Amino acid sequence: MGLAKLLYERGERDQCQAQCVKILTAVPTAEEAAILLSEVLFHSDQPESAVKPLQDLLKLVPNNYLALDKAICLLRRAGQLELAQPLLKTAESNDRRCQSHAGYHYCQGQYARFTNDIGKAISEFNLARKDEVWGSHALTHMIELYLNPDQEGAWEEKEGGPLDENTRANIAAAEELLKELKPMAK
Repeated sequence: MGLAKLLYERGERDQCQAQCVKILTAVPTAEEAAILLSEVLFHSDQPESAVKPLQDLLKLVPNNYLALDKAICLLRRAGQLELAQPLLKTAESNDRRCQSHAGYHYCQGQYARFTNDIGKAISEFNLARKDEVWGSHALTHMIELYLNPDQEGAWEEKEGGPLDENTRANIAAAEELLKELKPMAK
């Protein structure tokens, strides 16, 4: 895996891809290799096949939330977000304890955010925000959603004027979450 990472960093993507394929042939559940291979494929001339290594890994280990998160992001970038819902359902049906796993809630939050279900996204990120692994990312998404609930582009001009009560409440919530985030950052 170290060689694959080195090849990736050096820009030798074909060799990196070959190394990741070798690793996955030997160990089909190699998370790092599947994620790296997906990144290489996404930046190659075949971005539509980038999610395949992650889907293969998720067939073997449906509750690998790091791979699930990467798959959701890649599917969004590829314009195929509708393919993420079956992956989430498989993860949920595979393990009845997933409802208490922060990674599962983070992935649900990502999907909800990408499908513009802001209330559900904030609710799911809230369930992941205290976790050591997923917490800082969940808090970051929550802050972004409170500050820009309509997910409008920052480049769009907004009318100046007094802030309404809802906007003030969102800013206050974002400030509280930011205080919580600062101690987590390292």
